[in-house]
Amino acid sequence: LGAIAKTIATVVTYPLQLTQTVLRLENSGYKGIVDCLIQLYRRAGYKEWYTGMRAKLLQTVLTAAFTFLTYEQILGAVQSAFLQ
Repeated sequence: LGAIAKTIATVVTYPLQLTQTVLRLENSGYKGIVDCLIQLYRRAGYKEWYTGMRAKLLQTVLTAAFTFLTYEQILGAVQSAFLQ
C-alpha cells in the first residue's frame, strides 16, 4: 500500500520536480515555474513533463520496499528480544 501511495505521489509531483531541476540549470531561459511548464508542454506535450520518470519511479518503489522490509525486520527482532 505504501509503494502504491508513493507511486501516485511521484506521478503527480514529477512535473514540478522536473521543473525545479530545469530551473536550477544555468541560463535556463525560463521566467519561472509556470513559464517552464508551459514551454515544456509546447515542446512535446505532456510527454515532456514525464521525461525520466521511469528511473524516479524505480527509485521510489525500491526505496519504499526496502524501508518496509527494514522496518519489519527490526520490529520482529525487537519483539522477539523483549517478549521472551
